[in-house]
Amino acid sequence: YLRRRCTPDFLPSMVAHQYADLLVPPPAIEKNPVLIDHVVQQGLQLYLVDKLLGPEVPDSMKLYYTEEQMLWANTYEARAYKEMVGLLYEVDAYTIRRYTDDSPFTSQLARESAPRLGQFIGWKIVSKYAEKFPEESLTDLISRTDYQKLFKKSGYRPE
Repeated sequence: YLRRRCTPDFLPSMVAHQYADLLVPPPAIEKNPVLIDHVVQQGLQLYLVDKLLGPEVPDSMKLYYTEEQMLWANTYEARAYKEMVGLLYEVDAYTIRRYTDDSPFTSQLARESAPRLGQFIGWKIVSKYAEKFPEESLTDLISRTDYQKLFKKSGYRPE
């Protein structure tokens, strides 16, 4: 599943991801981050990747998804969120990794699920927030560290 993205087509996306990783601050360890902190932080990274690469690059390339995984994520977004919502304030690193780390699929869900659905949902949360507050610049947005506040203000609720 990792080798699939090791092609020249994915190079712009890989560079954008590295750049976003440098610019978006991680959740502060001293604040005892929970799942939603990691989800929103990684969502901010994907939001920046999206802005850097623009609409010409398919979302599947930005997320390192296959077309089938992209379809799954979009189709089952609400279901995935419903499964995750009870765990949003979980501090357990294993639970956090199950939603955010690289793997062939999101282990909390079905084997045919898209991987890293926490990141995908984080991107949707940040996109909803940016849509709701268009006056906030991209620089200000990616500098934020109040991830739980951003989540609450986003009003994100998938249909």
